[in-house]
Amino acid sequence: MLKLTALSTVCALSLLTPVPAEAQSSDYPSRSIRLVVPVAAGGGTDMVGRVLAEHLSSRLGQPVTVENRPGAGSLIGVDSVAKAPADGYTLVLALSDGFTILPSMKKEVPYDSVKSFTLIGLAARTPFSFSVSNEVPANTLRELVDYAKKNAGKLKWAVSGSYSTSDLATELLKVTQGLEYTSVPYRGGALALADVVSARVDGLTVSPLLAAPQAAAGKLKILAQTGPARVPMIANVPTAVEAGFKDLVVVAWFGLAGPANLPPAVTAKLSDALATFHSQPSVNQRFAAAGIETAAMPAAEFATYITSELAKWRDVVSKAGIPLQ
Repeated sequence: MLKLTALSTVCALSLLTPVPAEAQSSDYPSRSIRLVVPVAAGGGTDMVGRVLAEHLSSRLGQPVTVENRPGAGSLIGVDSVAKAPADGYTLVLALSDGFTILPSMKKEVPYDSVKSFTLIGLAARTPFSFSVSNEVPANTLRELVDYAKKNAGKLKWAVSGSYSTSDLATELLKVTQGLEYTSVPYRGGALALADVVSARVDGLTVSPLLAAPQAAAGKLKILAQTGPARVPMIANVPTAVEAGFKDLVVVAWFGLAGPANLPPAVTAKLSDALATFHSQPSVNQRFAAAGIETAAMPAAEFATYITSELAKWRDVVSKAGIPLQ
């Protein structure tokens, strides 16, 4: 009888203990939300994060503030969210570099790209362009491949040196077509682009935003874009698939994720907010001006996509003989 009374007292006291507001997922969100953008402020990726934060703020009724946490190729920012409390108040702009490229390039990363996160969905994507100097005797991607095969090792191709998504797009072209050319590392796309224009190097794989103005001015040639469909910024340029290269579909993508095990009610509210992102005319107009497009993909499909991208890039890294870092 005494044991029962003590147990009843404990239960009664527990009912009187206040539950923190953040634990009450039905009230989510009750305060501001932090969106970690794992790159430095400025540039296209940061812009995507800020546009997404604005949209989420309007839909969730609470401020969504961007926190830039660059470092180690986006690893630092991504890992910080994997280790954050699973309450929905810390989210991450999930990037192809941090979720699929880094895990394919490194012996170890401190998170699992699927299991360490609650994946909300895809938000946007942008293709790359295979662009060459006017001195290169090729006007199509097929002509470039043929020229590279006849002149093995002669072409000089600008790369970032850190193996970003654009660099592995270049490696994908090499391993699928059996090409050999010299990689020339650069610290930034603008410097590399200037050297392609001046024909110090022969080509680079770069975003349409950087290549399009130079192509419009007749300073270089864009041979193909790597997305699943043409983006309006370079609508006159065929996709690699249209040019006959069915395996050359590569995009830098941007999604939304939180720490693993977010409460279902929180995940549902975030998913509902993200679902309306892709239909906003203002969002699509801002993205189109940067060569970016919105792209919807629900959580389950997003997880499958990340898993397939990991397998693809690990295979490319292995076939290209790139040593793991």
